Amino acid sequence: MNNLKILLLSDGTGKTGKSILDSILSQYQNLNETLELKNNIRSIEELDKILLEASIHHDIIPFTFVDPKLRNHMLKNAATLNHVDLLGPLIQQFSSVLNQEPNYIPGLLHNKLDDKYFHKVRAIEFALKNDESISTESLNEADLILIGISGTSKSPLSVFLSTEGFKVVNITLSKDLDLNTVLKDIDQRKILGLTIKADNLADIRKNRMVTKDVYSENYSEISNVREELEFSSQVFKANPLWPIFDITDKSLDQIVIEMTNVINQRKISASKQVNRFS
Repeated sequence: MNNLKILLLSDGTGKTGKSILDSILSQYQNLNETLELKNNIRSIEELDKILLEASIHHDIIPFTFVDPKLRNHMLKNAATLNHVDLLGPLIQQFSSVLNQEPNYIPGLLHNKLDDKYFHKVRAIEFALKNDESISTESLNEADLILIGISGTSKSPLSVFLSTEGFKVVNITLSKDLDLNTVLKDIDQRKILGLTIKADNLADIRKNRMVTKDVYSENYSEISNVREELEFSSQVFKANPLWPIFDITDKSLDQIVIEMTNVINQRKISASKQVNRFS
């Protein structure tokens, strides 16, 4: 078990940095992390006091400073600390492309409590509530339904997609589950399948078994993994309306980008179809 003490610094709420870190940390097995947040930092004096303490107690210091004075001070005076600028390079790149300076006002995103913000909150709550939980009501309400055998990143992908505003249900595919009954009256166009290479899945399952004792003895055996993947492949072939995503060696954000591209393309196609007959 690896121990990691993280200090996240922000001149806003820190929620942006927290979301980024949650996505990153979900990629690591056997990690015991402690995340401390120092937000609404407004002065260099305040920052220096925090850095003095951080040099003693923390392993890594990510920061999301919008204020260029704080960001530059951090980069110049924290060279001996393991720090990571989560926003600065992206802001600079956008400024270069747009040929325009940003507002440099901390907290603008999360101070905007509009309908879009509350929709995203409801989507996150929905994904957490429906993690590997099947109910007709939730399946009908969901924007997306993720289906794959155990170990295909359904849960972290559900949460990631929910931060994009999608209400997501995820279902573990197994021979004991009668999918025809469960999904009989569900719009098939919102179902997404997940697959992965056998060797990678076997490694993921072995890592899971180190920290949990709820899996069967053959859970990570390559023969069993291949058998389950073959079963899922047959299910997917029988349901051609489901786009299938191979998650092998891909980060969560890569997979989500692939998914949203397919989702957006389907929306465009549906819109064209409607306009054609209107």
